[in-house]
Amino acid sequence: NCNLIQYEVITLDGGFNDAVDSQPTFDENGNLVSSGFSPAGSDQVTMIRTVYLYPLLTPIIGTLMSDRPGQTKFMMSTVVLQTEPYEFNAGG
Repeated sequence: NCNLIQYEVITLDGGFNDAVDSQPTFDENGNLVSSGFSPAGSDQVTMIRTVYLYPLLTPIIGTLMSDRPGQTKFMMSTVVLQTEPYEFNAGG
């Protein structure tokens, strides 16, 4: 269910070194507390973090493998990238 994907996109003003210090924050239900959606511009560093709490529907598997409330499995991916230097001329 794509509606359950949680994400944040952050511009890292300090470059790649800021990614090390940028730890995710979660609420009491295990949901990501997003820092918002702020994509980088030309020649900047962006961190994209996604979180998905995968629902485990089988009771036995859910009991054994869940690591969050509601028999869910926590999955997170973080990508840090630098955009290419570019000039965008919207006027033509």
